[in-house]
Amino acid sequence: MEVATRETAHLIDRLVSNTLGPLRKEGIDIDAASRRSLSFALKAVGGTSGTVEHQDEALAIQLLRRHFAQLGQSKKAPRLDDLQHHLVMSGMPLETRTSLMNALAALPHQQEASLLGSRAGLMPSAPRQSPLGALSSQGSAARKENVRPANGAHRPPDSNGHSKGPEPEPCTLAEVAEPTLVRDVLCACQGFDGQYVRYNPQAVGGLGGFEVAPKAGIPRVQRQLMLRICELGWLFRKMEQTVKEAAAEDCGSAIRQAFLAALQKELASLYQLMAQLDALAGHPLPAGEDTGAPYLTLRRLAVWVSEPLLRLKTLASLTDALEALPAGKLIAALDAAAQHGDPAVSSTVERCLAQACTPLLEMICCWLFEGRLSSAAGDFFIVSNPLPTEGRVGGCLWRDGFRLDDAIRPPFVTPALAEALLRAGKSLNFLRECCGDTAFEQSLAASPLAAAAAQLSYGKMGDLERVVTDTAAAIDRHVMSTMLEKHSLAAHCTAIKRYLLLGQGDFVAALIDGINQDLSKDVREISVYSLNSALDTAVRASSAQYDDPDTIARLQIRLEESVGTETGWEVFGIKYAVSEPLSTVLSQVAEGSYQAVASLLWKLKRAEHSLSASWLALNSMQRAIGQVSATAKQHNIFLPGRVSVWKLLQGCHALRNEMAHLCSRLQAYLMFEVLERAWLDLTHSLKSVGHLDDLIGAHEEYLGFVSAGAMLERGDAELQRELGHLLAALTQMQPLLRNLQLEVDQALVEVAGRVRLHSNRSQAGEWARVSDDSEVRGISEERIREVEAGVLGVKKDYYRALRNFVALLPAQIPVDLEFLLP
Repeated sequence: MEVATRETAHLIDRLVSNTLGPLRKEGIDIDAASRRSLSFALKAVGGTSGTVEHQDEALAIQLLRRHFAQLGQSKKAPRLDDLQHHLVMSGMPLETRTSLMNALAALPHQQEASLLGSRAGLMPSAPRQSPLGALSSQGSAARKENVRPANGAHRPPDSNGHSKGPEPEPCTLAEVAEPTLVRDVLCACQGFDGQYVRYNPQAVGGLGGFEVAPKAGIPRVQRQLMLRICELGWLFRKMEQTVKEAAAEDCGSAIRQAFLAALQKELASLYQLMAQLDALAGHPLPAGEDTGAPYLTLRRLAVWVSEPLLRLKTLASLTDALEALPAGKLIAALDAAAQHGDPAVSSTVERCLAQACTPLLEMICCWLFEGRLSSAAGDFFIVSNPLPTEGRVGGCLWRDGFRLDDAIRPPFVTPALAEALLRAGKSLNFLRECCGDTAFEQSLAASPLAAAAAQLSYGKMGDLERVVTDTAAAIDRHVMSTMLEKHSLAAHCTAIKRYLLLGQGDFVAALIDGINQDLSKDVREISVYSLNSALDTAVRASSAQYDDPDTIARLQIRLEESVGTETGWEVFGIKYAVSEPLSTVLSQVAEGSYQAVASLLWKLKRAEHSLSASWLALNSMQRAIGQVSATAKQHNIFLPGRVSVWKLLQGCHALRNEMAHLCSRLQAYLMFEVLERAWLDLTHSLKSVGHLDDLIGAHEEYLGFVSAGAMLERGDAELQRELGHLLAALTQMQPLLRNLQLEVDQALVEVAGRVRLHSNRSQAGEWARVSDDSEVRGISEERIREVEAGVLGVKKDYYRALRNFVALLPAQIPVDLEFLLP
């Protein structure tokens, strides 16, 4: 307490001495007045004077400002703010500061009354001036004393070891007018040098910064305030340089250019603010508020620039954070920064985000209504994949032409909205490139949806979603109409089912009859022209002749690649040729699935045809054996091998019937339980599909069901191999029966010849039989044993393949395959 009292007395003594100093220079004896003033001030500060009204500190300062205005020294009034700052920094209590300010407010009246006589005698013509006027006019006579450090360091202790308290700051008076300093600071805020404030690029370790002229008579408080305000200028220079460097790079990104334009717009708004403040710098305060004082002071300027300073700090942080980001991720980063809790920061970022989103929304509209990408690489979240100009596979434009890049998708574009947007643009590309339809694109550009899309902006995400959804729905409806009605996709799928998947029975039967002889040959001996001729004959011989000529023209003979040792049956197939836009749905992958199923069906048809031929051969041999046996018995001719071959034929009949049953059940399973069920599901799905992806998905689901039912999936390789062995075993009986039939036919011819010989002898009057007649050779027992051994081998192969096939069936097999189980 004692230290604070001494410090207060010291400050009052200095104030009184500085106030009365000008009078001493005029030759007036001021010792008595100095003592009375000091006594009055100490009493006022100590609270012992009853003549001073206790007012708060702000009110006392306001009274002093008005007194300065009355003396015509309004430009010196800011010295009071410096004095108040010094007192606060020295640690003086609020009550003491208030008392001191009240004393200074009352001091002019008492000093004027006590010194009026002496001043009138010595200077009769001089105007009256209070000591405060001298205080305001004396700037160069200020004492240069040691200033207490800003961190509150104390002076060394005295000889008794007591601390002397903090060093009080001198009341340094300004030599530079504050309006000049305000204009200098305004210049710095705009990025260029002033008279006392200059930019030093080497300051702050090479980062650069503004510095106040060290030799100018500017108090430390004002210096600190000026440097704090000049931070705005440093940020302005930094931002301006960053924008210029980024614009000079010219990366071609519309989004980054829009972001730079937003930064430039923010800097331009700062220019406008500085221009307004510069215009206000020369205006006085309005009447009633310190009339005559300048409107713009350093403290008021600090208040004015606080919001632009925060804005520039936000922009500088954004620029540093987004400098290394790709252009496509810039929107997402800005959107994340816009979620800041400070409304001022959030609004600043949103302004930049809104302008940066402008080219993005233009890209969305261009893609949505034209199906074209108008952006540089890395700007838009929909990117195109390079496709070969020659040898392009059907459907590759839709499947591989464009894709989503989720890494640069803006957060306000949901995955579902991005998928709808991608599909809409792809559909317009599909209509233009694959269907040759450009009229719809032109009508879409003139629709109300296009006008609504032109009004989109950031913040109207609901409108964006509504425009994209409605436009995509309109495009999808037109695409479905084009595929199902104009290009008759359902009719082509029906044709594939009838001709490739052997659903047209009369056509298949006529075709097999026409190509059976050729397909039984070695693959190197087959003529494609002969097969095509058989195909045309089968069409004319069946109800296929009444089908659409375009459908019939698409049917082609297909021979798979071979190594030269296969028969025609193993490489034969039918191809249904399609082109765009049908190939987008009926792709090469789909064609491969169709060919795999068709190959299995053709193997079954071959087995069925072979078993049918075996049945004909067995029946023919049985009739022949019956006839020859009856003839031989009638003419008393012994026929060797008749009983053995009869037993063999009965065994072959039993085995053939079992094979035919299996073949018919497999065919029924594939044709009715697999193909027909899948076809019903497909036709039902075609009535409810909403867009081309749904259409492709329904068709792929149809093929997937068929492939799974036909046991043709990738995981069924061993099962497919055993099924192939089983179907091959069904065709092994026919060659054996063909050889046996040759023996039976030869025996029939031999018996018929012997009967004619006997008849001719009898007609000639000779003995029908003579001792020289040789025995009828009949059916070779050796050949019968060979055929019997072959049939036994076929039977073993068949049962082994059947057991293996049944053992490999999945544990949860369809009910329709239970007939295969033992």
